[in-house]
Amino acid sequence: MTTPRPEPYFFHNASLASGAVSILGPNGDDDPARALEDVVVSNTGATALRVAYDLTGTQGSRFLLVPAGTMLPLEGPLNSLVFKTNTAAVSTFSVAGQRFYPNSAVQGGVKPSLDTGRNRRWPGRLAFVANTTTATTVKLRSKFVLGALKLYAGAAPAGATITVAVADSRGRNLLAATNFDLETLVGGTLTTLTLTASTDLLTLGPEDLVITITSTDAGDTCSVAFELTVTEV
Repeated sequence: MTTPRPEPYFFHNASLASGAVSILGPNGDDDPARALEDVVVSNTGATALRVAYDLTGTQGSRFLLVPAGTMLPLEGPLNSLVFKTNTAAVSTFSVAGQRFYPNSAVQGGVKPSLDTGRNRRWPGRLAFVANTTTATTVKLRSKFVLGALKLYAGAAPAGATITVAVADSRGRNLLAATNFDLETLVGGTLTTLTLTASTDLLTLGPEDLVITITSTDAGDTCSVAFELTVTEV
């Protein structure tokens, strides 16, 4: 058993563009890889900031609004937080608090999203390098059944050819198609990918989901976040 040992952390985003999101927590930006505790969000920008547990929350009405020049304290443990500007403008913010080791986070009861029961939504960012194939291994804390996978880009990816493939750690495709063309994403909109009809493939281990972006040109640009809907088993 891991002894809970809170550690201070500080996260600063110098600029959050209109439509863009930042994610703090597992699979997110500046990832502490641990549950978040005693979080204080400081909105240092000139426009209001949305804070939610997942991407769906920032898109709908299930978010907390932090007005410009104010602070918002949040109690944890929290799995992750998603930040987005509330208007079509640039904003800046910072986050300070404490983090806990993964085992103690599980024992303490992490709050991954606003969903109830065992159904959870997990947000994260996908790694991208122009003219390169880049894989992101999604790290959850338990075995799960994948119910949905959504992608989000503040601005649609652009360039030659940019595709995403989704597979388990054995390389078995988890999409209905071979891959998904990221340039078909609409900026500022969550897009649901069609998963494989072989539902037995969708029961996965904690680090059994791999999302791979393939770029074919040095001029490609891409900044994509993902959201999983999972049932813990």
